[in-house]
Amino acid sequence: MLVPITADHSVPFFFLIGFFLSFTSIPLVYYIDFFKTETPIAVSNITTLVGNSSSLSIDTKVSMSPYIYVILVARSIISSVFGSIMSLSQGTFHARIVDPSLGGTYMTLLNTLTNLSFALPSTVLLFFIDPLTWRVCENASLERAISVLNSTSTNRTELIQLAEDFLTNNVTCMSFDGKEACRLSGGSCRTIVDGYYLLSGVGFVSGIVSYVFLRRMAKYLDSNPVEAYRVKAKSEAFETMEETNFIISKA
Repeated sequence: MLVPITADHSVPFFFLIGFFLSFTSIPLVYYIDFFKTETPIAVSNITTLVGNSSSLSIDTKVSMSPYIYVILVARSIISSVFGSIMSLSQGTFHARIVDPSLGGTYMTLLNTLTNLSFALPSTVLLFFIDPLTWRVCENASLERAISVLNSTSTNRTELIQLAEDFLTNNVTCMSFDGKEACRLSGGSCRTIVDGYYLLSGVGFVSGIVSYVFLRRMAKYLDSNPVEAYRVKAKSEAFETMEETNFIISKA
């Protein structure tokens, strides 16, 4: 027996795919280094210009465990299955409510709004990852900062003051220039708060909270008769709106 897929069915799948992606993406990103293997390799001898002396250079070869590829492929397959079911339910709902008098125009509008609802939140969240990330520069050297400034001043006190101001204002690790200033000063950037994990947690919690309201809204939209989604004249639309408000007030 075939069960018709409606708008109400898409909400659980939307919730499940978000739940699945959240609970797999965060651990994968956090523990990705455990799947990485670094192997020291020797590079051919390098002959110097002075004399015939040579030196041996050591490099590192980085490889990933095959298990990580298996996990990523399995995760991608499961995500694609849930996404296809959700897209199918949404497309079925759109095809059911579309106004035949408008045809493809109505369908295109619904699909455009659906695609925007997926793309815009992702773009906005990706934009805020870096501003919400807090990094600090560790082991920055005052002497290295003085050499970076390349000041013509010979006053030691003035040079120290300039270097301290440089370390305070420029060595921030919050932008590309700040990271480069930290590196030139002999330090290294350490992440205190990662914006990716912060936004993932906020998104997961807000998704659980909004699930109750979205499911209720989906049930309401699915319970409406097909005629409620037809394009009508102003007088007919006003009467339909009054009937809908009356039904909601009685619910």
